[in-house]
Amino acid sequence: MIAEKLVVGLGNPGYQYSETRHNVGFKVVERLAEVHHIVFNTILGIMVGQGTIKARRVTLAKPQLFMNNSGRSIAVLESVAANTSDIIVVHDDLDLEVGRVRIYRGGGDGGHRGVRSIIREQTGAEVIRIRVGVGRPTASRSSADYVLAKMTALEQEEFMPFIDNAALAAESVVVDGVIDAMNQFNRRGTPSSTTLS
Repeated sequence: MIAEKLVVGLGNPGYQYSETRHNVGFKVVERLAEVHHIVFNTILGIMVGQGTIKARRVTLAKPQLFMNNSGRSIAVLESVAANTSDIIVVHDDLDLEVGRVRIYRGGGDGGHRGVRSIIREQTGAEVIRIRVGVGRPTASRSSADYVLAKMTALEQEEFMPFIDNAALAAESVVVDGVIDAMNQFNRRGTPSSTTLS
């Protein structure tokens, strides 16, 4: 099945990273898979699930290389999308307040090494990016430690509405197109009351 859209969540493989802020992208595509009954299988070292979101054919993916090599996985997955404008990348962002969602097409890496890898592999020019804010750590804590440390159970619970909101943003890009999705989500200050369906 050739998908109309490819939604890639960025993260690091392995249990030790499973509940970290850096794995927000994984969480978003997992949520989409749960809601839309899409099952992941491992293909070419990448966790891939194919199905539909509101009658639109999609491929969901979780690269199993480490974050810094995300671009290699997307280069492999490009064959399932019509062109790079049909690739949607979901990732954490330190420069956005916690839970804030922003949708962009192209742009620089903003210091995110996974996005930098995508640009380096020359797939980044037209890629649609869904940035999910995780905020910045206190001055006494490094950014690397902050994004790679496991969140507490309470932090995970508090973050779930933001995961749903980012998944809604991905749904909107798939169903409504990037311009409509940007208009809807880029000026929203709080998660939508609309539920995933």
